[in-house]
Amino acid sequence: MPQFAWVLLGMALFGMNSAQAESTDPNAAELQLYLEQLNGVSTTFSQQVVDARGQVIEQSQGRLQLAKPNFRWDVADPFPQTILARGNTLEIYDPDLEQVVVRDLTAAVLQDMPLALLTGRTVDLDATYRVEKQKDSAVLSEGVAQQHTYRLYPRSEESLFEYMDLTFFGASLVRLFIQDQTGTRSTIDLQSYQAGQPLAPEAFELELPPGTEVVKG
Repeated sequence: MPQFAWVLLGMALFGMNSAQAESTDPNAAELQLYLEQLNGVSTTFSQQVVDARGQVIEQSQGRLQLAKPNFRWDVADPFPQTILARGNTLEIYDPDLEQVVVRDLTAAVLQDMPLALLTGRTVDLDATYRVEKQKDSAVLSEGVAQQHTYRLYPRSEESLFEYMDLTFFGASLVRLFIQDQTGTRSTIDLQSYQAGQPLAPEAFELELPPGTEVVKG
């Protein structure tokens, strides 16, 4: 399984049923406003994973689609894979293995997952993360910075990652950066970004070839 998929699965398996909570920290409250606008998203992505020594260990491309609370992550190259979260079900489809793993999410209780942030299933930033706003580093328009990066440090000692950066240009999410506890760094750049548009329900359905093995996990 691709390196980032392990993190993504960790994001998906927990924190799916928490209610929204108002943030009292100014940085978290500001980030929460950006996250609430993330819906009807369709975007391509490129991802690079670098180990603690700076060696590139993985590169991939694909498409992300988001219509809260549904989420679809399709890797097209080099190894096709689909991760689909819809309702209380997570499906991980590997065409090369001719296998789909189906997991029930109704019992999930933890919050320390970025996927939960994107899908709006848990946005209790104060309880889950310490949020720092990084120095704006992009073009200014009429004196207003257009690019904003927020660094999230998990409060849980059992987190899968050390910190995560979410970078927005205007209201568009353009980059995710995750550093895990081993020093491995994953950078996901989003391109051809579109948001605020309806996505067909069929976008969150899997068409499985005959003979695909279904594994309940």
